[in-house]
Amino acid sequence: IHWVNADDAVDVEIRNYDYLLKDAEYAGQDFNERMNYDSVHVTNAKAEEYLASCDNNLSFQLLRKGYFKTLDKNGKRILSEIVTMKDSFNKK
Repeated sequence: IHWVNADDAVDVEIRNYDYLLKDAEYAGQDFNERMNYDSVHVTNAKAEEYLASCDNNLSFQLLRKGYFKTLDKNGKRILSEIVTMKDSFNKK
């Protein structure tokens, strides 16, 4: 989460991805049984004005979230996750 100026913030769609297959331990299972149908998470958000005018396929980091690429689709600015930031806080 990052604060942006409400006067010039732009609408964006953020796409975060999870594992495509649920469990690698069952190698004999059919792919349809292992598919994670909830692997794409789409969030509508506001972003800094710069992101609306930058080139497509530009890579950048969202603070504490990960690395994303820009994409325009049907007149909408999409930020698609390419690398997640490692979160090791309180995990053992």
